[in-house]
Amino acid sequence: QDCRRKGFFHPVAVRLPSRQCPPKHASNKMSLLRHLPAGGTDTGKLKAKGGEDKQELGYWAVWSLSSAKPGFGIHQLRDDDERTYWQSDGDQPHCINIQFNKKMAVQEVALFLSFKQDESYSPSEIVIRSGTTFHDLIEVKSLTLNKPEGWITIPLTNDSPDTEDELLLTNFIQIMILANHLGGRDTHVRQAKVFGPRNSVTSVLKIPPFESVDFTMYNTLR
Repeated sequence: QDCRRKGFFHPVAVRLPSRQCPPKHASNKMSLLRHLPAGGTDTGKLKAKGGEDKQELGYWAVWSLSSAKPGFGIHQLRDDDERTYWQSDGDQPHCINIQFNKKMAVQEVALFLSFKQDESYSPSEIVIRSGTTFHDLIEVKSLTLNKPEGWITIPLTNDSPDTEDELLLTNFIQIMILANHLGGRDTHVRQAKVFGPRNSVTSVLKIPPFESVDFTMYNTLR
C-alpha cells in the first residue's frame, strides 16, 4: 500500500519468447539462416577432392546476386537443399558475387546443377573472376558444360602440385554465367559452395606432421 501511494508499481514477471543464437560461423545477414528442410541433403558436409584437408568458406563471405526472382535468391542458393534453387531475373550475364572481408586462400568452387530438372535454365558457359572489388576483377577460369547433372567442381589452383603459393588468394570471387542450354535467358543454380585449405598446426608452423600419440594430443588448443 505504501508503494502505491508513492507512485511505485509492483514488479510483474513476464515470460519472454525464447531466442536462438545464430550459428557462430555465420558472419553476415545473408547466411544467418542455415536450415535443412525435411528430406533435404546436408551438402554442408560436402568435401572437395582431398576430403578432410579442405573446408567450406562460404560462411565467412557476403553473398550477392546480379538479379533474383522473388523467393528464389540467396537463401535458396545456400540452404543446403538440392531441391531449391536461385533463379535469375534479368539480362545475361548472371552473376554470383562472393566477397570476403580479408584475403582468403581459395582452392575450388562447387555448383550443383541439374539439366534434367532445369533444362533451358541450366548454365552452359561459366567464367570465374577474381579480384579485390567489382572494379578490378580478372578472369581466372572458364568452362563449357554439356547437360550437367550433380556437383560441378571448378578448381582454382594451378596445374602444378598443390602448395600454399599455388592457391588463389582473393577478396572477391564472381561466378559469371554467360549462356544457358537451349538458348535459355534466365538461369538456375541449385547450390553454390567455395572451398579452401583446412590449416593444421603443422602446416601453419611449417613443421613435419605429428605421428606419435603424445604429440597428437596437443595438436589442437581449445
